[in-house]
Amino acid sequence: MTYIHRSEKKNIKCIKTTSNVEQKPAYNSFGHLDGSVIEYLPMEGSSYIVYDYTTYFATDMGNAANAGVKVKLQIGDSSSSYSDIVTNNTNYTTQHGATYHETGHIRRHFLNKCLRLKYTIPISDWPRDSNNALKIQTLLIRIGSYGANLSILHGTQTDNLARDDNAIVHYDPFVLVYSLWEKYDTLKYKYIWYKI
Repeated sequence: MTYIHRSEKKNIKCIKTTSNVEQKPAYNSFGHLDGSVIEYLPMEGSSYIVYDYTTYFATDMGNAANAGVKVKLQIGDSSSSYSDIVTNNTNYTTQHGATYHETGHIRRHFLNKCLRLKYTIPISDWPRDSNNALKIQTLLIRIGSYGANLSILHGTQTDNLARDDNAIVHYDPFVLVYSLWEKYDTLKYKYIWYKI
């Protein structure tokens, strides 16, 4: 049985980006992830801001033991001032990919999957101005690759990614951001939970 904390979504904003070409993240360095930028102002009184980004991800591991992409969510006043949300970006940095081990044989492994990057930001981590008012901020994802592999975003295929770019099926990424309110039962003095 699963219990979910009851909350209320408000101030919902969604952007979908048309993708006509796959994105190949740089190896061991971070770059801007296409379609991940969104400007947002949380509503006063909210408890959390949820950032929810969806695209498609494929990797050709080749002979590598592990391969994939590194992801981090950042925030800033402008395109030139993006920075980590908290120190070391704890809870806002992730890795997605595959690990494959085989001895005595040639490795060849392909990974294709829907990639959903969802982060919940406490309102206490959101920047405020000198008057303690919530500020409009731009959120984006930076992404890089790891392992001796070729990875792509916004597309999928089952063939060798380096051999046939024409086989790639493109996917339009989208980002959804909203504010969350926690519902509180003032009669019972506790948070309300409900089961699904």
